[in-house]
Amino acid sequence: MNTLGEIRQALIDDLSVETSDTFYPTALLNRYINRAYRTVANLYPWQETQAAKVRDTIANQEYLTYPENLRTDSVFLVRIDGEEYKILTFREYQRFKEEYPNNTEKRVSDWQRKLFIHPTPTTAGTANVEIWGNEVPAELTTDSDEIIFANQSVLEEAIFMYAQGMALMKGRGTNYERGKALLADALTMARNEWDAQRRRQAEYQTETTVMFEHYDYLHETARTKRGTFETC
Repeated sequence: MNTLGEIRQALIDDLSVETSDTFYPTALLNRYINRAYRTVANLYPWQETQAAKVRDTIANQEYLTYPENLRTDSVFLVRIDGEEYKILTFREYQRFKEEYPNNTEKRVSDWQRKLFIHPTPTTAGTANVEIWGNEVPAELTTDSDEIIFANQSVLEEAIFMYAQGMALMKGRGTNYERGKALLADALTMARNEWDAQRRRQAEYQTETTVMFEHYDYLHETARTKRGTFETC
């Protein structure tokens, strides 16, 4: 259930309506599905929404316009001419420039969909700015269009439940209340999946950490000293 057509058919089946039903026309169901899709996709910085955009530096201009389809405040990595820049909050960025006006360390910040660069580029570049952030997913328009969470059953179900909840809230009485409950359940399902993904990511070994780590109390008097288990 990862295409617009598949999700809509599942909605039709669960709502027990006909494809020609005037209370739930195809255009309305498609709108519910896209709203549900955008809602779940924008809840958290899912890996599936991460993307790199390329921009050109502009000589003597401190800022670049934010990539159009990146979510506001979602930038997590910036490289210019192959060099990674440290990302600061806009207030920290302003303070850094004021307190260290001659400092040439690489810094960036974003504010009101502008990416500010320090030091200000002095020459124009061509596709030399790499901006990583989270994209807003494209709207599903044809029945064969796939969601970005294909093969992730939990998120597929969360999108379906959210769309179903909106459809039921179009009615009254018990259907309306059931729809509200489905919206809440869908958001909870997405949150639980996000927490699970973060736990899995936290277990990954990096270049600066070891897989198995313990305090080496036997050979060190300072308890800040760490040792590692040897693996066979």
